[in-house]
Amino acid sequence: MSRAIRVSLRTAAAVIFSTAIGFLFVALFWQLCRELPPKMAVLAAIGALSILVTSIYAAVTAGGELNWNAVTSGGGVGILGMGSWLMSQTNLQSPIPHTILIPLTLSSVAAAATVKSLPSRAATHRFYSTSRFVSVVHLLQGVFLFGVVLPTCIAWKWPRPFAAALICSAFVLWPSWGGCPLTMAENKLRLREGKAIIPPEEGFIKNVLDRWGVPLWGHAVSSALHGIGVCLCSWWGIEWLMSLFSRR
Repeated sequence: MSRAIRVSLRTAAAVIFSTAIGFLFVALFWQLCRELPPKMAVLAAIGALSILVTSIYAAVTAGGELNWNAVTSGGGVGILGMGSWLMSQTNLQSPIPHTILIPLTLSSVAAAATVKSLPSRAATHRFYSTSRFVSVVHLLQGVFLFGVVLPTCIAWKWPRPFAAALICSAFVLWPSWGGCPLTMAENKLRLREGKAIIPPEEGFIKNVLDRWGVPLWGHAVSSALHGIGVCLCSWWGIEWLMSLFSRR
């Protein structure tokens, strides 16, 4: 496979991954917070945060680095799209309309398209430009995926297609980068700070468990996550096929 095709597949997977995680963020938190007044302000706040999440993940998964210029580019496009989308909503529904995918996708595409063309900002000592920030993102990602997305996908059917898109795009991204792209972004910052790097093929979870004195085989965590993803996608796929046959 040529390099151009690999990069194109990786960029497409990055857009799908970041859009899916952005949608799950805004849709699930809106489902939890939709009764809080004023509703439009609550949805606007959640929508703005989802654009930030989407643009960060698009830059990291497409470029393997935390490029705040690309994040700003994607965020600016996404905020404009989100504002237009909010103004078009006359009735705040739950679950949230799938049309919100439009501003999220625009944000993903803008961040992914500019991550290599826009130079990364100069090194600073501000928290958001350090490896500690990426570690916090890693931690929040784990809490969100396993503490919010997984339980809600077990309870409700409507988030499952987006969780499946997240998992399938991750199956493309991880081999393409040779490990977790978020870990690679953290490692670039660690090298700049003079710290030891985390083996990308082992990832953040094993590194944390090693600190806590829990010994694991190098690929145990990635293999377990891969197995969970395959099982979930197989379960949801079989359920979807059975629903198709039952309609006939």
